[in-house]
Amino acid sequence: MYDFLLDHAQETNRAFLIWFIFFVPIELIIHEFGHYYFQRKFGMRVLIFRIGIFNLFSQVLKNGTKVIIGIPTIMAESRCIGELGDEAQEKDNPEALYYRYRHPKEQLIVAVAGPLVTLSACAMIIGFYYLTWLTLKIPVSFDLMFCFALVIGNELVNLLIPFKIGPFGTDAWIAVRALKDWWYFSNKNPAV
Repeated sequence: MYDFLLDHAQETNRAFLIWFIFFVPIELIIHEFGHYYFQRKFGMRVLIFRIGIFNLFSQVLKNGTKVIIGIPTIMAESRCIGELGDEAQEKDNPEALYYRYRHPKEQLIVAVAGPLVTLSACAMIIGFYYLTWLTLKIPVSFDLMFCFALVIGNELVNLLIPFKIGPFGTDAWIAVRALKDWWYFSNKNPAV
């Protein structure tokens, strides 16, 4: 009995280490590219696209985005105009996230894009592993499934629990704000 629990605990520790070293950076990159893609699609000017800490590489792209690559850990961000504490000054800038004439559904899509892209990637990979298991009878390790469970849990927390620290809010906080603005926008403009 105790040997089983000890083996299970060792597998869980190994899975957590794999998740932290390998899956977290990949999760962050996919997540932030989801935000970045939709920010650019809706004409928002992205000022910073950063992955990791301790800036190792930095370059400014033609569109003005400063790409910063560091040691991939638990830090990543994709910030456009209006997200860096300059919201009030940028209300009249059409390239800003909180531009006064931008439809709130665009803000909502940008907010949920990161978690949904990551969850979609996880679903595709898990589906691939499931089909591999069904057709080739290759077993899927507990470590791998535990890693995916941690990634999915992290994204669901980011998507479902709204809170704000200083000028920055979670994706859920931005989504709730966008829904509130959309409700206000719809009641103000009944034709929409």
